[in-house]
Amino acid sequence: MELLIAVIQSYVDGFISLEKLEDWYVPKLEELVDNPDTVGIIALLELGLAEMYDGLQTEDELKNNLRDIIK
Repeated sequence: MELLIAVIQSYVDGFISLEKLEDWYVPKLEELVDNPDTVGIIALLELGLAEMYDGLQTEDELKNNLRDIIK
């Protein structure tokens, strides 16, 4: 869980791109979803990305929401 939070924090802080975030977590998605410590964070991340790609929120809004999730 700590590594997931660190990677999301790196994205939120602008150290890595959204593409890099996705490149990191997508190959680990099954493992992250199967872990009760990370499934909630991943579910909210996936929802946020879907809303952003559908034009329902901006990338800045996504970052703000993720910031709140990993506090």
